[in-house]
Amino acid sequence: MQESIHQKNIIIGRPSADIYLAAKAKALNATLVTSEEFKPNSAQLPNICEKIGVDYISYDEFMKRITG
Repeated sequence: MQESIHQKNIIIGRPSADIYLAAKAKALNATLVTSEEFKPNSAQLPNICEKIGVDYISYDEFMKRITG
């Protein structure tokens, strides 16, 4: 998961929240909403979610679920 926290962001004081969001979602058994898509060998949020077993959906899917 270290690849999701980029050195440049640490240096400029802009931390990456993806791993923390995924961990919190796992602790709460929650589903994350993201505009990112799963990409093989990527460190994006969907990849992190898949790795640790957290459900995630797109923003469009979220809107469908809340509007019925």
